[in-house]
Amino acid sequence: VAKFVLNLGNVRFAQGRYDDAEEAYQRALAILEAAYGREHVAVATTIHNLGLIDVQRGNYARAEQRVREAMEVRVAVRGPEHPDVADSWMMIAEEALEPVREALAIREKLHGPDNLHVAKLRMNLGMVLGDLGRYDEAEEQMQQALAIKTASLGAEHQETGHAWLNLASLSKSRGDLPEAIVRWEKALAILRPTLGPEHPDVAHAEAGLGKARLEAGEPAKARVLLEHALSVWEAGDPPPCRRADTEFALAKALWIEPGSRPRALE
Repeated sequence: VAKFVLNLGNVRFAQGRYDDAEEAYQRALAILEAAYGREHVAVATTIHNLGLIDVQRGNYARAEQRVREAMEVRVAVRGPEHPDVADSWMMIAEEALEPVREALAIREKLHGPDNLHVAKLRMNLGMVLGDLGRYDEAEEQMQQALAIKTASLGAEHQETGHAWLNLASLSKSRGDLPEAIVRWEKALAILRPTLGPEHPDVAHAEAGLGKARLEAGEPAKARVLLEHALSVWEAGDPPPCRRADTEFALAKALWIEPGSRPRALE
């Protein structure tokens, strides 16, 4: 019964009858959850389909919520590395593009192209484009944001440093390790004196640069950066995945560096 109702929803969606499609998907979801519980692939698919309806209606906030729900179910059922999970992440990123573009157009009309609100939205747009693998477009948006922040706030302002931090991450994502290292160093040169060496944002930049140094075959330089980043996070409350990723990178650096291998096993 659930499969029939789900297929009916698909037909209604293809016809553009979104109210009817939503009703069918909601019925299918209730049947599936009653039969299999929350953690089932078909449940995730149905929630995902409800998110697609929200996209068509322009309700991007609810669409993102539903797609995230579907992704959580897929992670629980199939693990975080499954292609279906990647598809959910891609949809979240795609859905974010249109509202950010709309907001950017409104801000530019209200405040002009060189306003700091415009810079923030351009940076956000660049980050979404980067998540989608559209690196040239992302670079263009981020560079425009950087130019606005530099002109408005100065080259040594912390917001300018954060812009360099995002650009470094973009360079790393597209595989340009030397450029990423240069950009992380620029970010740190600004953020250390403006925020202080023990600030979490400085630790984040040091972790990124440390992992890049490690990948570039410089374990000694990587170790210094990663150790300091971890010492900062030990005094705070960083996301567990970020800390674990940095600890793993430090262990690799210690394993490679002569004389430090015993520490890697601690």
